[in-house]
Amino acid sequence: MITCLLLKSILTLPRAMMLYPAAPEAASRLLRFINASPTPFHAVYNATIRLENAGFQKVIATFESA
Repeated sequence: MITCLLLKSILTLPRAMMLYPAAPEAASRLLRFINASPTPFHAVYNATIRLENAGFQKVIATFESA
């Protein structure tokens, strides 16, 4: 039974890889991001850098009291 399940998963792997060819690269990028972000501060900082590199711009919010 276990051998059959293992064989089935091995045989379906190439099909899944064909459906999502960028999946291994996306997983690698996610792992690099997680490893570079040990704290929430690092995660926000790294996300900010990635967004700015992708062309996004910071918006400085101001609060005006009445």
